[in-house]
Amino acid sequence: SGRVLVAGDVELGVKGVTRAREVTVREGAHVEAGQVLVKFDAAEAEAALAEARASVQRSLAEVRRLRAKATPLAQVSLERAVVDVAYSEQELSRVEQLSRAGALSAQQLEEARNALSLARTRRDAAQVELSSTLSDGVDRAVAVAALGQSQAALELAEARLSDTALIAPAAATVVHLDVDPGESVQ
Repeated sequence: SGRVLVAGDVELGVKGVTRAREVTVREGAHVEAGQVLVKFDAAEAEAALAEARASVQRSLAEVRRLRAKATPLAQVSLERAVVDVAYSEQELSRVEQLSRAGALSAQQLEEARNALSLARTRRDAAQVELSSTLSDGVDRAVAVAALGQSQAALELAEARLSDTALIAPAAATVVHLDVDPGESVQ
């Protein structure tokens, strides 16, 4: 901690407990507004900042991926499922006619009905998947929320990194300085 003389006394300190890495001024020195007085260990803050930046990039990539690929892929899956339903409906109609004529067994008729039911289920699932990738869909909403969370974590990491230096708030004279390099301060 330390005191500088401005138009009054201003006492400066740090948030939490940290270790002084470098003291850039001495008692009695004149300092300018914004001048770094003491630098603190920044390794953890720098690592947290790098991690936060990576998280933002990962979240941005997921939003872009959903925008670029998920919707077109889901659209193709739905179109294919719709075609499969149409084919299964035609196949069931053909099998029903042959079954009425006695040319096919009841088991074959049941298999055709099951195939149509399965095709409809796949179509419905593809519709849900497409809906979840649209701009108001769940997947996109989750990705956008994760991006917001990552951006907030980045802002916090940047703020914590800025706390790794004690800065003169105004032009002043250092009256008292109670810190040496390597010393823990709070």
